[in-house]
Amino acid sequence: MEFEDPRFALSAILRGATPRILRHILDEAARSSGATNDDVRAYERVLNEMTPPVLDAIAANDEARLRIFMGLREMQLSGVKPVPPVARVGLLEIGIRLGQVEVTNAVKGRADALRIEQEFEILCSQLRGAAVAFAGPFDRRRNAR
Repeated sequence: MEFEDPRFALSAILRGATPRILRHILDEAARSSGATNDDVRAYERVLNEMTPPVLDAIAANDEARLRIFMGLREMQLSGVKPVPPVARVGLLEIGIRLGQVEVTNAVKGRADALRIEQEFEILCSQLRGAAVAFAGPFDRRRNAR
């Protein structure tokens, strides 16, 4: 499926890949944190709640993306064991790496491949910025335990 707007094309590619990417992220979160089955189910619920707005943000303009990403901070996370900021960043990077593979494979041979890959890089930069904003400033003394 070809779209004239590279953000719409990127959105279509990532919508199809999202279930696989989320499964990998959940598996890694559970493996690396020693999460219980209840923790994994809670993380899965949160990811499922966060996914639709993030997918909508992919095709949106920069202002709408920022508003959507910042709105994620307001989501209710009751009943969810907190994920340390460093782990959140690591999980985001796993998702980005998996997304990159999906995008690269999906755009092979397309005339608009470079534009779509550039939009993916912009999206990644914005996601990383939002992740830093969610985590707040990193204090080495406080987090060096």
